[in-house]
Amino acid sequence: MCIGINALAVKGDDRVYRDEVNSGHGDLIEERGLRDDDLFHRSFVRLEARPLGSLTSLDVKDWEIAVEEDGTLPAWFEEERDIWKDRLMGDVLDIVKGIIRTGRFDGSLELGGTQVKDLGQLSQLAGIWI
Repeated sequence: MCIGINALAVKGDDRVYRDEVNSGHGDLIEERGLRDDDLFHRSFVRLEARPLGSLTSLDVKDWEIAVEEDGTLPAWFEEERDIWKDRLMGDVLDIVKGIIRTGRFDGSLELGGTQVKDLGQLSQLAGIWI
């Protein structure tokens, strides 16, 4: 079950892939035409940014970047794990700045089982599951 902001690290690219409505990993994989049937030759890794307290915190310590596939990670990702985490954290901070500016998040989040205690400056959310 995805809990936070879903993203993909794709081999040979320099950015993480996500969408504005925070689709699940399966949707992101399908939208990009990626193959998920050969673990050995996989060209992507599932990532997730999880809030640890407030949904609108700009402090990187208030976010966890989780790798959804520990134990089956391709070498290309292992070599650049920290770089990919930094890239996703940059996207997360941009999302949070947008939330602070507009007061809304147009995507969906699964917050069940998280440590989120408040929604910060969020006044409108398209979809939330607790």
